[in-house]
Amino acid sequence: MTDPIVIIVDGLDGSGKSSLIPGLVEWLAEKRRRPVQSFRDPGSTPLGEKIRSLVKNAAEPMEQTTQFLLFCAARAELATLVNRHLAKGEDVVLDRWWYSTYAYQGALSIDKKLIRQIAQETADLAQYPHSFYLDVSEEVARKRISLDAEVRKSSVIKDRFESMDLGFRLRVRENYKELWGGGEAPLDRVDTDPLTPHEVFIEVTRILARRLDIR
Repeated sequence: MTDPIVIIVDGLDGSGKSSLIPGLVEWLAEKRRRPVQSFRDPGSTPLGEKIRSLVKNAAEPMEQTTQFLLFCAARAELATLVNRHLAKGEDVVLDRWWYSTYAYQGALSIDKKLIRQIAQETADLAQYPHSFYLDVSEEVARKRISLDAEVRKSSVIKDRFESMDLGFRLRVRENYKELWGGGEAPLDRVDTDPLTPHEVFIEVTRILARRLDIR
């Protein structure tokens, strides 16, 4: 049997991660014929979910350094959980990883060399991940986020990061660009602007099928 794999789906708010991941998990289980686990970062552990509720709540005052370290703590817990499932031969799909910390906390003036050092160290996985970055323009992202708020029957976006100003969101996107396609964190970029959710799914699975020799 082939080794288990980790797939990471990362990207800006409004890029379509939550639309992609359920279908990706189903596709992977069918093609690889083994259990597939799906987790979100931060979260998916008892401590991680508590941290998630703190760091994402726009009404909770928090120093930027505190926020950064909390993300790392939640990820350390999750990495341990992921590695347990890999040890059992199960595949894992992750909604975000340390790339998000590099992009978002880096946009909040946390030193990016420090982020690489601490965030990567606390995100040690037993298998090297296949990582995708879903890119989206600011205009399309805001439309999608607003629509999602309407679906939740709320006109007020309370998420700390979705509520940030335009300058912050543009800095986040620029930070993600530093991680595209090489270096210590190669990310496969998928431009979601012109694509439907199904077309994004087709593109990501096409790349994975070629890379993993899946037919």
